[in-house]
Amino acid sequence: MTQLPPVTWAQRPECILLTVCVQDAEDVQIKTLEKSVEVTCKADKDKKPYHTKLELRGEIIPEESTAAVRPRQIEMKLKKKDDGPYWEGLTEKKQNNVKIDWARWVDEEDATPGAGTGDFGLGDMSGIAGMGMDALDGGLGGVNLQGGGDPEKIQAMLESMGNKESTASGVQEADDDDEDDDMPGLEPKQ
Repeated sequence: MTQLPPVTWAQRPECILLTVCVQDAEDVQIKTLEKSVEVTCKADKDKKPYHTKLELRGEIIPEESTAAVRPRQIEMKLKKKDDGPYWEGLTEKKQNNVKIDWARWVDEEDATPGAGTGDFGLGDMSGIAGMGMDALDGGLGGVNLQGGGDPEKIQAMLESMGNKESTASGVQEADDDDEDDDMPGLEPKQ
């Protein structure tokens, strides 16, 4: 019996990022038309048949759209026919297997055409392998994400965030005024 695969999506002004969430997909067939996308495959350890057809809300350019079969998913980058405003939804009718991919979503006012999609829906992802925490060191004004850093810069950053009582080591400095002096002692219940 053919199953309906989970599908997630996000968008940018120029494209739709579509993910069909199936593992170890084989015999993958993807059919893209201007107003629809159809995916058929066998997946999972039991090689169950999966099929979904999405009637899109807007139009795409099939010739400029790309797809990649990955070990855990099938990724598609669908080129919108008209760059610009976001679609109000992926499909005209609600489909229970389609959800928004919040990890890839960028609000329309924050979106920059061509940015943030990386190699989604393209060949291999080898370019991401070299990115570790080292790539971020120094990107926060002297804060080293692996420990250390310039304590003065960290203190200045904390103060600029309105956290004036924090220190670079994270320890609160003791006040001369002990706020607990005015607290009454606990009395046992009778």
